[in-house]
Amino acid sequence: MKLAVLSNKSHDFTTRCAEHYLSRWSVSAVLGQTENRPRKPDPAGALEIARQLNEPPERFIYLGDSAVDMKTAIGAGMYPVGALWGFRTREELEESGAAEVIERPLDLLGLLR
Repeated sequence: MKLAVLSNKSHDFTTRCAEHYLSRWSVSAVLGQTENRPRKPDPAGALEIARQLNEPPERFIYLGDSAVDMKTAIGAGMYPVGALWGFRTREELEESGAAEVIERPLDLLGLLR
């Protein structure tokens, strides 16, 4: 299984955060905001990650904590999963298209096939 990070924060900041907070895990791709990449909810960044990892978008679980994330996932053809430990409510995530909403990171394991 591959792990990737996509953020609207600057690429440098996103890379530093991933290195600091996710150093225990192998992260296959990290993309933050650059001048050449449209901001989420445009799916370009998510699709770029899919290309980098040589995986079709429909094989991705896109985990996010906002309506922007759910819209990005749907636009990219990925499976949208809302995270309740973030900034938004279950209602907002569901109304934005979350196929699933999980309460804890370990709940993600139940979605893997």
